[in-house]
Amino acid sequence: MSVKNSNKTMVRTLPIPVAIAAIILLLAFVGWWGYAALGTHAPAEEHKPLRPEYQADNDWILQKAKETQGDASRLSDEDQKQLAAKTHGMGAMVLKNAYAQSQH
Repeated sequence: MSVKNSNKTMVRTLPIPVAIAAIILLLAFVGWWGYAALGTHAPAEEHKPLRPEYQADNDWILQKAKETQGDASRLSDEDQKQLAAKTHGMGAMVLKNAYAQSQH
């Protein structure tokens, strides 16, 4: 007993020029993507000088950091309040970092 397959499946093949064009476009896209992610970037902007009021605060913090060796508990109560106001509550960390940077 022989069985015939009455299901005829249509297999459509992709034309060779279309496949080559798709591969070239894919490679071009991947190359562009890699270049954009890993390639050359615009140089970083140079640091702009601080505004005078910020420079004055920075100088004051650096002076206090050297006086106290970065330990905020050595500051007077008035200086601690002033430091907290200038650094928005991050005085101890800012003082410690300023002292560490002044040692380099």
